Amino acid sequence: DNNAVEFMLQMGCDHTLQLSGTAILILLGHLGQSSAFEQLRTKEQLGYIVGVGSRRTAGRGQGMSVVVQSSTHAPEQLQERIEAWLIQFREELENMTEDRIQDEASSIVAMLSKRDVKQSDEINRFWGVISGTVSDTDALRQRPVFDRIEKVADELRIGASGFDDRDDGFPETSKNTAADIKNKLLIFFDRFVAAGAPERRGIYTCIYGRSSMDLQKVNVGTLGVLSSNEDVRHLKSFMSTWPTAPMK
Repeated sequence: DNNAVEFMLQMGCDHTLQLSGTAILILLGHLGQSSAFEQLRTKEQLGYIVGVGSRRTAGRGQGMSVVVQSSTHAPEQLQERIEAWLIQFREELENMTEDRIQDEASSIVAMLSKRDVKQSDEINRFWGVISGTVSDTDALRQRPVFDRIEKVADELRIGASGFDDRDDGFPETSKNTAADIKNKLLIFFDRFVAAGAPERRGIYTCIYGRSSMDLQKVNVGTLGVLSSNEDVRHLKSFMSTWPTAPMK
């Protein structure tokens, strides 16, 4: 009899985040996993399953997912603990040493640079790039970016050359340093993740166990709560979509 919550924070798409934002999002999810596991599972013992990571959705949407499953806490309580952890996580990033940033960034670079073990891995990776390439109109037509993963890895590689001619929301740098990456993490967090962030777009998905069904029934019809497929379709009818445009 478990309750579960997923908090999905939407940051943008390939076109809006560009390579630099994508790299910072991957690193942020990586750092968030160890932090949330330590705080929400080990210390607070909310439940057996605690997970944080970057996530790609249909249409090249990108975001960060926070998942907590618990047999002792209701979904509303889990939401409160997630929000409290995000405040703590921001403080951890602020106080994180440059040596730790360099080590964690290097581990992501190593992961992204790992060679395909099987031919099927290479085929699936290339077909993923091909199928995700925008080609609806001549104006938006682009060639598949087969080395995209390598380019994302370069964004976190210490000593790599910076790119000063792009509009990615980050300060211009000539060479990547651990201090630069830390600064980008904080800028990214304050832009998309922090409570009250100017571009925070998040939604909680709650699963109620049998012992918590009364709480679920109370929430039906509450402002801001989607309780049926019809509610979801109604919300989507008023929402904009990310622009269909090639990644720079």
